[in-house]
Amino acid sequence: IKRATEILKDSAASVAVLDCQSYSTLSGEDLAREILHDVVLAFAHDASRVSRVIGKAINTEELQNIASQLANSTLSPAVTVPRIKRAMKAITELTCHHAFLFLDDFHVIERDEQPRILQLVHGALKGANGWLKVAGIRSLLNYYSIPAQQGLQIPGDAQPIPLDLTLENPEAAEAHLRKILESFLEAVGYSKLGGVMDAAAFRRLAWASAGVPRDFLQMFARAIDQAPRNRHWSVTLTDVNGAIGEFGQSKMDELNQDARNSAGDLRNMLSALEIYCLDENKINAFLLRSDDSTERQLVHTLSDLRLVHLISQSTTPDRAGERYEAFILDYSLFTGFRRRPNVKEMVPTDGPFKASQLRSLPKLSQGFLAKRGSGAARPKSRSKGRKTA
Repeated sequence: IKRATEILKDSAASVAVLDCQSYSTLSGEDLAREILHDVVLAFAHDASRVSRVIGKAINTEELQNIASQLANSTLSPAVTVPRIKRAMKAITELTCHHAFLFLDDFHVIERDEQPRILQLVHGALKGANGWLKVAGIRSLLNYYSIPAQQGLQIPGDAQPIPLDLTLENPEAAEAHLRKILESFLEAVGYSKLGGVMDAAAFRRLAWASAGVPRDFLQMFARAIDQAPRNRHWSVTLTDVNGAIGEFGQSKMDELNQDARNSAGDLRNMLSALEIYCLDENKINAFLLRSDDSTERQLVHTLSDLRLVHLISQSTTPDRAGERYEAFILDYSLFTGFRRRPNVKEMVPTDGPFKASQLRSLPKLSQGFLAKRGSGAARPKSRSKGRKTA
């Protein structure tokens, strides 16, 4: 979003960005009123920049009036939508350009409220040469309410765009991350990656980040901090493992923050997966049937929270027609201070995983979570005091 707005602000486009974290505790009319109020004020504020670009004054009086009436609760949010649309249309017709609204971290808004908010802001921009960009964790986004017939229908009204690579193509993910890291290193005087970290450390870091650049760079920074503590002059596998463990705790904190309404179910699912995969089957991977189920919904949310990672969208371990997805558990769940001994790691040796490797993985049975219960005990061999999800 930052890069997109930098590009757009060199043009006559009208740009507004809202961080939805501010609205996470609101609901109903209060939520709609606050969001629409901040939308119109953001566009009104940006009009001064656009005026300088086009060399013409932009009248924002109507936008200011709408914001004032929303703040005073003299008009309902629904009533202001056509007025916002007319005001924005007047601006885009004058500028001969588009209006762009970015909603960041939209998933933190109450799930049942999301379709109505999308309905309102979409209505305020549609027909006014406006574009709506919504960013959030995929499995926590609620685009459309069928009973209320509100929101954005996919693909008719909107198109989903995944922003991260996955481990389905490990070579592509590693090449992408290597290029990003080398560009940073070059800027501070390092001509080769090998002078900073060895190949094994880089590969573990790339694999542990599951192809997500943000996670990769944060864990690399933590690994740099680890190296001098371990008396290393370059980043080693030991330093990376320590960084992964530290970073894992921040992921658990994010689970509680980003998925607070379902955090209990997610923690139970993650705990059950740890026991089933790491303790019972001694492997960091599992297969999940590609049918709609509670377990699949939870696993996909854990994937969006980067606590499990997809390595194959489709494999058939049994008879034809029964398709499964393959996932690995995040490295932070069994390295560092959460280390488990004798766990087999699923790591590709040459390109994507072979079908024979995937078919041999343990499968989650139907009703997996219900059978294990939310309070499943861990094996007695686990050491005391080890933190669990």
